[in-house]
Amino acid sequence: MPIIPIDSKIAQQRCCQQECYNCQPLLHPGIINGVFGSLAVLFIVIGSYFTYQGQHLFYEEVEFAVNQTATSTLQVDLNPDLQTFVYYKLPNFYQNVRTYGQSIDYEELASPALKTAPCTDDSKAVLCSLIMKTKPTYNINLKLNTTPITLSPPMLWESDAETNNLFGKGVKQQPKWEEFAVWARQSPFEDAVKPIGSFKSGSGSLEINFSFTQYNKNPVVYVVVCQVNTAGGSKENGALGIVCIVVGGVMLLVVLGLLITQAAYGARSKKYNEKIE
Repeated sequence: MPIIPIDSKIAQQRCCQQECYNCQPLLHPGIINGVFGSLAVLFIVIGSYFTYQGQHLFYEEVEFAVNQTATSTLQVDLNPDLQTFVYYKLPNFYQNVRTYGQSIDYEELASPALKTAPCTDDSKAVLCSLIMKTKPTYNINLKLNTTPITLSPPMLWESDAETNNLFGKGVKQQPKWEEFAVWARQSPFEDAVKPIGSFKSGSGSLEINFSFTQYNKNPVVYVVVCQVNTAGGSKENGALGIVCIVVGGVMLLVVLGLLITQAAYGARSKKYNEKIE
C-alpha cells in the first residue's frame, strides 16, 4: 500500500485551512442559527405589532344613495391621538365613465357640440364635457355625540387638495373620436376614492348627513371614516403583520432544519486546535 504524503492527506480533509495556526471557521452552525433565530423573533414581534394595530385602527364604510340627502349614525371607537380621515368612494366609477362614453353614438361623439370652453382645437374630438360631467357636488355634516365637527386639512394626500374633484382626468383624451371609442371599450378602471377632510376626536356616536350629486350609473356612494398610521390603515397594517409573521415563521423553519441537520451529521468543520483523524 503506497504511503500518502502528509500534504495530500491534509488536502483530502473537509477543510484544509483548519491545519493553519489560529484558523477558525467563520460560519459556525451556532452563529447561523443565532442570526436566523434572532431575525425570526424580530419579524414575529414586528408582525404581531402591526396585526394589533390593524385590529385597533378604526375603519367603517357607510352607504348612501347618489343624488339624495340622507343621515346615518354609527358607533365609532377612535384613538384621540390619531387623525381621523373622511373620504368618499364611488365603486366602479371609471367603469361608469366608460359606460357613459359607450352610450354616446358615433355622430354625437364626433360632433363638436360635446366640447366646452376648455377645448379650443376643433381638430380633436375630445370629450371635454365628459370631464365636466364627472365633477361631483357634495355636502357633508358630521356630529359626534351631538357636537358638530369641522373637517379640516391636512388631506390624506397633499396632492388631492388640488385634484379633489377632477375625476375627469381619468379620461384619456384621444386625437380622434374613433380612438376614444376603442379606448373606452378596452381600458380597465378602478374605484374613485377622494378625501373630504379630517378631524381629531374620541369615541361615541357619529352622525353623518351626506348628499352627493353626480352623473353616475352606480346608485350608491360610500362615506369612509378611518384612522391611519405610518403603515396605512387597518387593512394595510393587518396585511403587513401577516407578511412579517410568515417571514419569521419561515426563518424558524430554516433554524429547525439546520438544527436537525447538525444533530444528524455533526458539525461540518472543526476548530484549529482539534485533531483531524
